[in-house]
Amino acid sequence: MQILSETLERNGQSLSKAALSKILKEEREWTSEKVQRVTQRAIDDSKSRITTGKGGVIEYLGSEKVASPLLYRQVGKGLGGQWAIDHRLRNARYIDTSHGGHRGAQDWLHPDVVVVGSGRSQGAADSGERWHSFEVENAGRFRLNSIFQAFVQGRGSDYSWVVASEDDIDGEYRERVIWAAKQVGVGVITYRRPRAASTWRELRPALKRSHTRKERSDFLHYALGESEE
Repeated sequence: MQILSETLERNGQSLSKAALSKILKEEREWTSEKVQRVTQRAIDDSKSRITTGKGGVIEYLGSEKVASPLLYRQVGKGLGGQWAIDHRLRNARYIDTSHGGHRGAQDWLHPDVVVVGSGRSQGAADSGERWHSFEVENAGRFRLNSIFQAFVQGRGSDYSWVVASEDDIDGEYRERVIWAAKQVGVGVITYRRPRAASTWRELRPALKRSHTRKERSDFLHYALGESEE
């Protein structure tokens, strides 16, 4: 499976079945049967982070160090789309901030995704601009410290969230996760399939955060490379 994931990662994190088979035949001398067998085994194993997309495209969601991780793009599109509508955000857009903005010496400066939009009703008291920051975890990567990472890197935003696989927040562990998130006001969203917002579930809403002007300026500077100052 490592060869499969490395091949996908080197080629934009997604390939058609035909393109993947062609590359593995040329580079590894794999037969079509072997490509199909190994690919299906990887898809059946959720820990491989290899899945199928639209039109049967084979996708690798495990890349987090590349310039634009596929997982963040998939989740970001869902957040900027139906999720934003459901949360009464107008003119919402998502930004992949995982490798953008400015770097610093501190830990946990960069959320993975940011969504910004305005309140749904023009002229209403809640119609100002809202910034939502998200820590997005791949399947098998969520830990309790993901909650606190989301809280810290969301400093200066209006809401902080963590997004994780539903398999990672299950059973008795879920109660502990919800308790931890409640302490710092972080929202929790789980997904079954990250590209399909219809499979997402909001376990806990994020609470509105207060921030100083400097904290907002720092958030924009480090996360987006922008500043209000």
